[in-house]
This record gives sequence, structure tokens and C-alpha cells, in this order.
Amino acid sequence: MVFPPDTIGVYLDWRTQEVGIAAALSGDERLMHDYRNGDVYYALAKLCGLTSDPDQKRWKVENPAMRQRMKPLQLAINYGMGVPSLAKGLDRHPLIASAIIERHRQTYPRFWEWRANQVQLAMLERKMETVFGWPLYLSHSPNKRTLYNFPMQGNGAEMLRLAAWRLCEAGIIPNMLIHDGLLLEVRDQAHIAQAIEIMKAAGRDVCDGFEIGVDVDQMLEHGARYQDKRPVAKAMWGTMMRAGTRQGNSEGRRLWARPVPYTVQHWVGASKLRNTYPRILRRSGSGNARPTVKRSRESRTNVP
Repeated sequence: MVFPPDTIGVYLDWRTQEVGIAAALSGDERLMHDYRNGDVYYALAKLCGLTSDPDQKRWKVENPAMRQRMKPLQLAINYGMGVPSLAKGLDRHPLIASAIIERHRQTYPRFWEWRANQVQLAMLERKMETVFGWPLYLSHSPNKRTLYNFPMQGNGAEMLRLAAWRLCEAGIIPNMLIHDGLLLEVRDQAHIAQAIEIMKAAGRDVCDGFEIGVDVDQMLEHGARYQDKRPVAKAMWGTMMRAGTRQGNSEGRRLWARPVPYTVQHWVGASKLRNTYPRILRRSGSGNARPTVKRSRESRTNVP
């Protein structure tokens, strides 16, 4: 995605949104303190005994790989990761992983109590709800980790919906909603500051006054192109571009210059679309859908 030279593309995301929501809804003072302190991944690394560096900012700069490793582990522990999975994620003995989980329980007891109570209540009422009433109805045998996950994911979605609605009312139309962030195209820095305040206000409304921070993840000026900055994403796109260039060279032209069809049939498959949605295609006149022939009960039963 390339932004015009006379506009600014900006990717704003809530800072460690799911952990912040968990801290606010559970009322765990220690977890809220660690969140406000700036980096819950640093707190987890200390909890795991992976760092003794007292300088949080220096640790973040000097240990990007370790910090990236802490991100999925922090969320996974919150959502009920077991000892074997944590041991594999940390590349440590299961006894060490078990001790870390127990240490996490002792460090954030209110969160663990709240999480267990939420699941017990959901099992009794057969549903869970976000703070604004969006429900998750339970099956006869729900996955406990799904129930651990729902309050953070569901209320994160409420936060995104509320922020997008208010941004549109303010005349700042999002280009894209990206899980816990928004990609915007604005004219000046004042609109960026306004968008950040709108997102923070949405966080406070969902989290009962507790503020979820908002960061500028990318600022794209002078016709810059949006790119995922994670190393794994850069490697993936590099592989795709090289493969496309090789394929284009073998055919005597650039693959990326080829026009790309942008109809749903090319994505889903025309035959599958015709079989699944024949009435819609007949109504729209697309897909070469054949008329449906109604047969009598006798003719249907006599079909070999």
C-alpha cells in the first residue's frame, strides 16, 4: 500500500492491548502497575529469570529477540498455557516452566482468581458477554482456553469498533482495521494527535477508566509504502517478490504487471460458488448459473 505524497499514512495500535484489558477487568493492582510501567514483556522476562538488567529501556533496545519471544508467552500464560508448551516455548526443562507458571500465579493472584470466576460463571449461565453486551454462547463442551480468551479478545473488538465509529464521526476515515490497531491516511499531525486521543478514550470507556496506551507504529510520509516491519514478514515478502520476478522473467514479462482479477469467483472458485450460492448468482446474472429444475418425489427416488 502506497500513500500519496501529499498525505501521511499512520499506523496506530494499542499498546499490549490484551494485557491491559486483563489488568483493568480483573482489577489486579500488580498487573496494572506493570502495564503502566511501560513493558509487561520486560516484567515477564524478569519473572522467568531471563534478565537481571535493572534498566528496562536498555533491555528493550539490546534484547529485541527475547522481547519478541516474550510476547506470545505472555498471552499464552494468560490464556491457560500448560507446562509442556511453556517449556518448549522457553527451551527450558518442564520443572522450570512449572515454577514460572506458579510464580506468575503468585505475582498476579487477583487476575488468576478473576479468570477462574469468569469461566465458572460462564459455565453456569452458558454464555459470556463483553462490557457492552456482545455475547458468546457456550456449546455443551466449551474449550476452557476459549473462555479465558474471550474477555480480552471480545473487549478488544469493542474498543476497535468504538474507536472506528468515533474516528468516522470526526472525519478521520480508517483505511484498514488491523486487530488491535488502525491504518489511517491524514493530512497533518493534528489529525494524528486527534486520532490517538479518540483511541485512548475508547480504551478508557471499555476498561472502566483504565487507560490503554496508543503508539505510533509507523509514520509513512512522502509517498512511503506500508510494510510489516517484523523480520519474519520481511523474509516472507522477499521470498514472494523473488518468486514473482523469476516467474515473470521465465515468461518474458513481469508477473506483477499482469492484471489481477478482483472478483469473488476468482478467490472462491467459480464451480464452488455456483454450487453453494445458485440463487444469488441467478439473481445477479453472474457465474453462468444454470436454472434449477424441480423434480417430483418419484423422479428423485428413481435416480440411480
